[in-house]
Amino acid sequence: RWDPQEGYLRGRQRQIGTFRLPGRGLVEAPARHAFGRGDADLTDLVLSQLTDLFRIGLIIALVVTMHRTAAVTGRVLPLVLGVLFVAAMLPATMPSASASRTDAILAGLVSNTIILAVVLVAAGLIARLRR
Repeated sequence: RWDPQEGYLRGRQRQIGTFRLPGRGLVEAPARHAFGRGDADLTDLVLSQLTDLFRIGLIIALVVTMHRTAAVTGRVLPLVLGVLFVAAMLPATMPSASASRTDAILAGLVSNTIILAVVLVAAGLIARLRR
């Protein structure tokens, strides 16, 4: 419910897509139109995947492997294929009841890319400090 004292939506209304528009008051829309598809908000799904330690560990292992095999396989192709593999493998092996597999894979691509960028920056800093 809209709580005028706290200024945000609570409970079921946020899930069904009730939100406040300036000058129009409260507006209801189905969740798939207001906040993504289904009950799971894609932003919440990406944020939960960003804190998944298994996913982070796989991306770190991907970067370490890429550095060790860069002379033979290159750098970009193994990273792209690894991000795609992790994004598809985790929802397939550990399905979530709150999101469809397609949404989980799309959110996985976004979260894997963000994690990969952070890990590559950290790996670059570590390589620079070693010199």
